[in-house]
Parts: sequence; structure tokens; C-alpha cells
Amino acid sequence: RGYQRPGFETRPATGRLGPVDGSPSAGAMFGETVEALSEDTSDAGPTFAAAGVPRFEVDGRPFAVDTSALGLLHHGASGEVRVALEEGTGERYAVKIRLAGDALDAGDGNEEGLHHTCLVGHVGRHRTPDGLHVVDVMELCTGGELLDLLMDHADGLPDDDARAHTRRVATALAYLHARGLCHTALRPGKLLLDGDGRARLAVSGRAQGALDPKAFAALARGAVEMGVYAAPEARALAARA
Repeated sequence: RGYQRPGFETRPATGRLGPVDGSPSAGAMFGETVEALSEDTSDAGPTFAAAGVPRFEVDGRPFAVDTSALGLLHHGASGEVRVALEEGTGERYAVKIRLAGDALDAGDGNEEGLHHTCLVGHVGRHRTPDGLHVVDVMELCTGGELLDLLMDHADGLPDDDARAHTRRVATALAYLHARGLCHTALRPGKLLLDGDGRARLAVSGRAQGALDPKAFAALARGAVEMGVYAAPEARALAARA
């Protein structure tokens, strides 16, 4: 189990976990609809190999990308995510390569200064000398995605687990909102699990100024991508776009 899923399939929850009065439990609501969020690998984003980026530096810190099959964490429409080793320290990080000037560029730089145990830490950003690609360096979360966990529990997560994950998501959003930022792609695939199984919200390129017109456009695009996971206000923006 992990991030790498070459293709997703729709697996709606078939069970219902709820009290005798018929109202749904927290676990049932959390696993009520596990949507496809399918990523077509034929239209996948750039890779480190194709871009010719086996290693790079961020603020003088050298990183070597693990280009083996075991080093692949995820490959989606916006780009490839792999494990990278910081040379000299041996510390492992998650690195994502994407096209410069893509939709995520609107949120570039907003991760600076964000530090919270409910967020995936953003270490830094590298822009390739040819100006074509951007590499984000992030804290490595070894527990996979929340989406994986939901797909493994078609009847819904245990209530205590659902409450714990929901609490951490709400805490992460409150932290962003207090700083005038919104998250433009809140969905289970953007919630990673650390080594202790705690949910952390990935923010690289996704934290945008709540009053920034670019954020409205990103929210509208995200609503189309996220389907049932899109916030009501994002769906309203998409409808008017």
C-alpha cells in the first residue's frame, strides 16, 4: 500500500455503520463515498527522467532523486512524485516535478512560513536552469494517502479514526484560514499519513490567498477535479465559470 496507483477504480462504500436511530456514524460518513478521482497515466505530467533532473540543489543543499521503481511515490496529471535523498545528511524527502507556469504556480511561495503538525512540511523549491520545470521538496510521509485508507475500508473507517482525521483536517484548515489562505484541492489524495498514521494536509502550490482572483479560478478548476469532495463555494464558482 502507498501512493503509487497507476489507475484508480470507483469503489463506493457498500456498508453502513450507524447507531440504531439511523443517523450515520462518523466512520460511515467518512467512508460514505470513495470516488474514483481517476488519473489517466496517458496524460500524466512530467517525470524526473524525461526532464533530465537526477539531482538538484535547494539553497545549497544537494538532493539525489531515487529514479528506481521503489522510489516512485505517485505520478499524476500535474507531475511525478519520488523519494529523494539529501546528500550529506542521508535524510529522505518527497520531491515533485511539475511544469513551470502550471496552475500550481499561483500558490508558489505561500508555503513559506507555514509550520504546523497537521501540514506536510514544505522544505523548498528548485527551478530548473532551462526554466521549464519546478521541483518541490516536501517532508516524506511514509503512511500513504488517506484515499488508500478509505479504499481499504469500504464500510467506513472506525469512528475514532474518522474523528481523529477529521479533527486534524479541520485544524489544518483553521491554521491556513487564520493566515488568509485557502486550500484549492482538499480531497483524500491531498491528505497524507505520516509514520504514526496521522493525517497531514499537503499544501505545496495549493495554498492561495483567499481574496486573490487567481485563487477563485483555482477553486473553480479544483471543483471539477474533486467532484463530491469539492466545497460548496468551489462548486458555485465552477458553475459561474
